[in-house]
Amino acid sequence: MISPNGKVKASWHPKKDSESKKLGSSSGWELAGAQLPSGRTRRQTVRLASQSPVGNADANDTATSPPPTDLVTCDSKDTPSTLTTSYCSGGRGKASEKSRIIVECKQVKNMLEKHVFCPLCKGPVIASLPTCCLATSIRIQCTNELCTFVDVERPSFTDFELPHDAGSPLIERVTDSAINILFVLSFICSGDGGTKAGRLCGLLGLPKSTSMKESSFGDIEKSISPHLMSICDKVIHDNLVSEVKKVLGDKKDNNNVLLFDLWKEKKLPHHLWPRLRTAGDMGWSGRSSSHTYNSLSGHACLVSEKNRTPIIWCVKSKHCCFCKT
Repeated sequence: MISPNGKVKASWHPKKDSESKKLGSSSGWELAGAQLPSGRTRRQTVRLASQSPVGNADANDTATSPPPTDLVTCDSKDTPSTLTTSYCSGGRGKASEKSRIIVECKQVKNMLEKHVFCPLCKGPVIASLPTCCLATSIRIQCTNELCTFVDVERPSFTDFELPHDAGSPLIERVTDSAINILFVLSFICSGDGGTKAGRLCGLLGLPKSTSMKESSFGDIEKSISPHLMSICDKVIHDNLVSEVKKVLGDKKDNNNVLLFDLWKEKKLPHHLWPRLRTAGDMGWSGRSSSHTYNSLSGHACLVSEKNRTPIIWCVKSKHCCFCKT
């Protein structure tokens, strides 16, 4: 029931001039016969154009069709297909070359055993896919007991040096393959760890889904941590040098020597040290509502004002993340 003191709002009625203007404009409206979306133009539209009459056809008899698509033959090294409307090389349309894909084990095994024969005795072969963490090799062996043909194609290796206490270099390790290192690095860059890595492996049917969190992820992380820290230190140092160079500029001392050169040689007096303006941020790994400060580890970073790049970083921990001491 409407209150007697309330005012009844007037209902909306379309205006003839406004609606006619909207319906008469084809831009921004998907009207029948006005525009046709094209799947090759990234959500752009292709306007239909009337073709002129051909031969003895009636002038009023016109046909509408989208403009023809030009097929360009490109080198397969630059594009995923030899027939494509993308740019052949360079530019925004260049597609990166794929180095890894996910395939079904059963289909690959069946395809190899169906079409591959032993090069020595021409007999059938048995194909297998042995794995070391995520890295997968392809092994083909002849089924003839008198034939000794065996061929193995291993995945791409890394160039990490083994520590002194690593043992025999002939032992296959999870850190020997590039795909294992890249898999762990991708989760570290995303801020995730072994739990989500194992969950992903389980959902996709990849190997090591049950032991990824407990062993594989930690082993790989422990192996690459020194390399990551050395790379980080180098990047931070380069950022700091660039920022100090901008702050000091062409300033010189009484001996007409650049202050920046003295700073790099660690000979600059304390009262002439550059003063850098930074913005800082810090955090901790423990999950809390900013009221509990019992995290076992924390990190901080300072970002420079002029280059807007990190120049100082620090990580503190109350225990070792590997041995828990």
